[in-house]
Amino acid sequence: MKRLFAILLLPVFFVSSAATADEGLSADELKALFTGKTAYAYHLHKDLDIIAYFDADGTTRQLRNGNKWTGTWRIDEAGQHCIQLQDPYSGNNKPERCRTIKKEGKKYVRYKTTDSGNLAAVVKYKKFKDGNPKNL
Repeated sequence: MKRLFAILLLPVFFVSSAATADEGLSADELKALFTGKTAYAYHLHKDLDIIAYFDADGTTRQLRNGNKWTGTWRIDEAGQHCIQLQDPYSGNNKPERCRTIKKEGKKYVRYKTTDSGNLAAVVKYKKFKDGNPKNL
């Protein structure tokens, strides 16, 4: 009987382990990672380097392949990192994008949720520095 019970619990263990592995950082972890920090990142789909300062007041200033972008950032109620940027060419606001951030080894990765519900890597963060050393 004990053996049967253990076998029946095995799938439950694997399902809960998989669910935990897919979760991103918590809201508190995200706030500690981004607030008052400069992130050095690479956008995987747009093939561009990004340097972004995330001010405690909710504004962000970014340098993307030499072009300056401004916008806002926040952590939403689902614990996702949200960014809305203003296009420096048109002056129009881009749609806000809320993404899951996961720690993978010593690096952090920003994921979008695809139409099929899967996560796809979008941005890899190379490093974070305290403050705004690039005066963005």
